[in-house]
Amino acid sequence: MAVRQVFFSIHKVLLLLFLLLILSRREGYAQFSRGVAVELGSGVTQLHGEMKEKPFKVGYHIGFDYMMSPYLSAGVQGMVGRLAANDRTGRQSTNNYLGANFNVKARMGLLSAGSTDNFELNYIREHAWRAILRNVYIGTGLGFIHNDVDANRGGESAETNLHLTGQDNSSGMFVPINVGVDVPFGYTLSGPIWSVNLNAQLGLYFGDEMDGYANAFSKHNDRMFYFSIAVKKSLFNRSIN
Repeated sequence: MAVRQVFFSIHKVLLLLFLLLILSRREGYAQFSRGVAVELGSGVTQLHGEMKEKPFKVGYHIGFDYMMSPYLSAGVQGMVGRLAANDRTGRQSTNNYLGANFNVKARMGLLSAGSTDNFELNYIREHAWRAILRNVYIGTGLGFIHNDVDANRGGESAETNLHLTGQDNSSGMFVPINVGVDVPFGYTLSGPIWSVNLNAQLGLYFGDEMDGYANAFSKHNDRMFYFSIAVKKSLFNRSIN
């Protein structure tokens, strides 16, 4: 079942990328020079598994985005951080995770880009608030995460406390769903020179091992939230003459 879910998820991501490429109408960006942006960020994480208490922990990430058009990007993201949860039944776990994902992001600028638009005049030299609105985005992708869990197993009573059983080390795939905005500072023909990124990411995990308790008492697959702020810098910029 998990393999089938991954198979269909990959096809959905590829279909989304194909549709976004069509919507981007690249002929309107004759002056745009494709660039690469790198970002470093940190934020708070939250684990949504079987346990009621979901304390916030800290996560970090590094990302690379290739700008296929001013408002369409494909990228990779490396992730590391901690997740935690507990409840009144004695279950308590901490997950020191490590993962990565491939993602595509579509910005609101795609909705207003016309085939006759001049990229430099209409996008670079525009009001700041409009530039921010154009850089609000949604995105999705496919990722892989390794779970290193420290959980309460009940010691010698583990055989009688079946709700405390599970795996301490596991790996699996997940689908990241991103909603965020890049606040740009200074433009080149490759996009913003600097930007501050605010992002909310929901990770839909293909399994039930993120909290360390995968057993007959589990009701659904685990999920994680990552709310982050990052600084992004574009590389290989083409300056405006």
